[in-house]
Amino acid sequence: MPNWTVTPESAQDFAWLSTLFPNTVYHFQGRVRCNTTDWSPWSDSIRFQTLVAPPVYYSNRCFTPSVSTLFATDIQSGSAALNCLVGTAEKYQFRIKPTSGTQWVTLPEQTTGSYRVSNLMENTSYDFQCRVFCNGDYGLYSGTRTFRTPSAQVCDEPYGLEYLIFPVGQTEATLRCLKDAKRYEFRYKEQNASFWITLPAGPDSTVQLDNLLPDQVYIFQVRILCPNNLISPFSNARFFRTLPDCTPASASSLTTQSVGAHSATLVCGDDATAYQFRYRRMGATAWSYTRPADTTRVQLDSLLTQTTYEYQVLLICSESNVSTWSPSAQFTTTVTTSINERSTPLPWSIYPNPVVNDLHVQIDPSLEGCFFEITDLMGRRVSTGTLSDSPVVLRNLRLLPGMYAIRIRKDGRTDTRKFVVQ
Repeated sequence: MPNWTVTPESAQDFAWLSTLFPNTVYHFQGRVRCNTTDWSPWSDSIRFQTLVAPPVYYSNRCFTPSVSTLFATDIQSGSAALNCLVGTAEKYQFRIKPTSGTQWVTLPEQTTGSYRVSNLMENTSYDFQCRVFCNGDYGLYSGTRTFRTPSAQVCDEPYGLEYLIFPVGQTEATLRCLKDAKRYEFRYKEQNASFWITLPAGPDSTVQLDNLLPDQVYIFQVRILCPNNLISPFSNARFFRTLPDCTPASASSLTTQSVGAHSATLVCGDDATAYQFRYRRMGATAWSYTRPADTTRVQLDSLLTQTTYEYQVLLICSESNVSTWSPSAQFTTTVTTSINERSTPLPWSIYPNPVVNDLHVQIDPSLEGCFFEITDLMGRRVSTGTLSDSPVVLRNLRLLPGMYAIRIRKDGRTDTRKFVVQ
């Protein structure tokens, strides 16, 4: 048995490996240190194979599926369902071989990303790959995914990628088992707890955990009742950490800038990955929502003059970790006769005019960061954004032929240009 190579201890939850051999099968395991002295047992082994060369994408060929999109499910002693979850492709084709063998068996083409292969040997490790058809040709085969068929007279515990946790939130997590079985029994606990919490066994291979503690490490295991009516041992322990609290923005962090008769800029001073604002007239019941964005400010336009609005912000700490809505803050738009709200000639231009696909906007450096909107003859807004560089190319507007207007706004000043789309 070859010796293991142990990477240095690290505070990171990943390790970058270099100097590997191409087209070579490797196994890896991981463990965690629970306190200053004690390490957990080593995890299950996960297998991967390095590429012969970096994947090449040809202009006249289809893409190469990633190994992460391959799964074997409903694994029986003599059959298994092979899955290639790449989204949309015209056709799919799998090939399979025993891990110890060298000869691939190419399976029939499929119009979906799933195929059930039969006549497998029990208690045997298999490799499979997938390729997809698009742009008139097949792309390259993917890397290799491995699975093992069970013995007809035993019930093996879930192993490797046959059980996982996804998604994980602040106070909830979903436990999944991908191995085919009659019944599933999950149990979990906090990392340092003495006793397991065992959930009732049932036919569902997915369970939802609620009322977990934020930013806490948990462990879970699963065992199954196999189709041969034998009960497996519990799987190896798998760790996961709930997301930390995403605290709502405070009212004191909300400010309003450049309030005019028909516009205002909302600003949030709290730190987050992205922000979403909502606003409404005082006394109204329905909210208007801005699109989530990674900027701390958003400009509102087309507001009513001399009107009080309230607004709130939602902090997005990560893709699946968001705060609740903040307390409301308020602002009141000014009167229409304010000199700052009159249309003012500004140093900018657009070209070409007429437009086919792309509109070029040339702005003076003093206008960098200004808001723009494009409207049709009925006054309906068809595009909005900010202009940060010059010239800015607004690509693929996909507007119907006709007359349009583009208006920019900076520090309460506005200016409008008209253009024609052919």
